[in-house]
Order: sequence, then structure tokens, then C-alpha cells
Amino acid sequence: NRPDCLGILGITNELKCAVNRKEKQNILIEKGDFEKTANVVEKIDNITVNVESDDVKRYMLVPLYNVKNIETPKEIKERLQTMGVNPKGNILVDISNYIMFETGNPTHIFDLDILKEIAKKKNNDNKVILNISNNSKNIELLNEENIELSDDLTIGIEDENLALVGIMGGRNSGVNENTKNILIEIATFERKKIRDTSRKYNIRTESSTRFEKKLSPRLPELAFIRMIKLMKELGIIDEKSFKNGKINVIDYKREDIKNKLNEEENDLINFDSNEINKILGTDISEKEMINILTDIGFEKYNGKKDILIKPYVREDISRKQDLAEEVIRFYGYDKLEETLPKVE
Repeated sequence: NRPDCLGILGITNELKCAVNRKEKQNILIEKGDFEKTANVVEKIDNITVNVESDDVKRYMLVPLYNVKNIETPKEIKERLQTMGVNPKGNILVDISNYIMFETGNPTHIFDLDILKEIAKKKNNDNKVILNISNNSKNIELLNEENIELSDDLTIGIEDENLALVGIMGGRNSGVNENTKNILIEIATFERKKIRDTSRKYNIRTESSTRFEKKLSPRLPELAFIRMIKLMKELGIIDEKSFKNGKINVIDYKREDIKNKLNEEENDLINFDSNEINKILGTDISEKEMINILTDIGFEKYNGKKDILIKPYVREDISRKQDLAEEVIRFYGYDKLEETLPKVE
């Protein structure tokens, strides 16, 4: 149930530490990596997002143009099959699932030209304003199921729903073999909203399963970086795919999330080896604890031993008991000595 381990990269990072393998390359991401790749804007190519719900924690939109809609490579097909997914053969469909399984953060890809057609019919212009709000209209999902909604969170243009948030995309706005321009959605939502909607309509997907686990609002950054990198490697996009030669990203953050990501103290945690030994009933040296914690992504804060910087996507760590759990997982539960409880 660890949110950061709902993707292969998170599990790989754990295994790297478990087998004591010293990789020079970081498997996950660090603070600042996203800004090296993304050019954050409020509006691009008449595309904007209008969020009307507090259940949206973070919402990214990435428009890409002149994409190469190639056949999904054999290696990606095989990897998706091992995850129990039947690959569609269209890379723009399969890469969305692939990035979800790799990073743990669901993504969705819209056909941008279809969105512009819908906007033109609704507004008589090409302004694509994606509204994220609760509504009670109907939606036809990718699985061809037609649902009459009841105050559920959707993404739409005017009165036309494009996706049931966190669960499944709509049938009429997704990519197909003729797609040339795309709009990538990468987001995080409040888990209760996704869980309640999933249960209400008895629709459980790989996407909803992950959103129900309280994904870090930092995880979309990893999904974005991996999506762009893989698309470049496969030849899906090139320099002509970016408007003005930059990878523009519309990046909405709820106000409290924005503040949390900007405040350095939220990235720090106090470390005291004596306190951890008291919790565990062990006598592990401070040096060994530090080695274990740095292996899984912690860093010393300004060289100090008593303050650590938490791994970028580990928002589940907030107290000394959490640090104790991290230490004992890799030190070894089997090394704990049997003791009788103290009775006073």
C-alpha cells in the first residue's frame, strides 16, 4: 500500500537498497528535476484549465504536436502483458499505461484536435477550456459503458464530459490511429473522492486503485519526465513537437499543496539514533542507520546529522516512528532479539 511503490521504479529503488547495490544514477527524482524540463505556463495555444473542486490536488496538461503515431514496440507490449494488460498496439494508448505502471502515477492522453472540435461546436472558437467540476450529466466511457452521473467529478468542455476523474476516460476524446496532436493529463486527486466514485458505479481500474492510495502531488513530476524521455527515445516526438521549442506545461496546484511544496520544512525530518534504538529495542550504530537511510534516498541537511531531507516522493514519512520502520526494514527484522514486555 506504499504509494511510492505502486510503480516499478519505486520497487526498483527498494530492491536496490535491499541487495546493497550502489547505483550512481538516481532511480527516482529529486527536487528541481521537473523545472529542468518543464516550462510552466498558465495558458498555451488557447488551452486553459478551470478547476472548481477541492478534490483536485495537482493537475498538469502537456500539449504536444506532430506526434508519430507508431506501432507499439514489442518490448513495451511484452512488459504490459506481464502486468496483465492487453496492449492496444497504438503507442499513444499503450505508453499511457506503461508510464502508470512504471511510475505509479496514472496518465491520460486526449486527442487535442478532437478537443478543439468540441470547443468550436460549443463556443464557436478554438479555446479549449477544460473544466474540472462535479456534475450530474452522463458520460460514455472508454469501455462503452454509459453512465448517468450524480454529482461526480469530471473533466469536460462546457456541458460535454470527457473523463470520469481518476477512473476512466471518455470514449469520444481519446487518441486513435489518426491522432497527430495530443494533450497529456497527469494529476493527483483526493483519494476519498476517487474511492467513493469507483464504488458507486462499481468500476475499479488500475488508475482508481492508485489514486485511492493517496499519491504524492510530487509524483506527476516523475511521470512527466519519464513520459517525455520515453517519447523522445521512441521517436514519437521531436523538437517540432513543442510549441515555441519548449515543453510547456499547465501546472495547477491547490493552494495548500502549492504552499506545502514550497516550504522547505516539509522536506525535513529530525533524526536521533538513540530515539530510534529505543523504539526498536536495538543497539544499531548511528553510522549504520545513516547508511541505510541515505541508500533509500534520505540526505543530510547542510551536513547535519540530526536533520535529514526526506526522499522527494515519500510524503508518508513524518515522524521518528516512520524513520525507525525504514531502518529496521533494511537492518533486518530477523536481527531483533526476543524480549519480554516490561510490567510495572
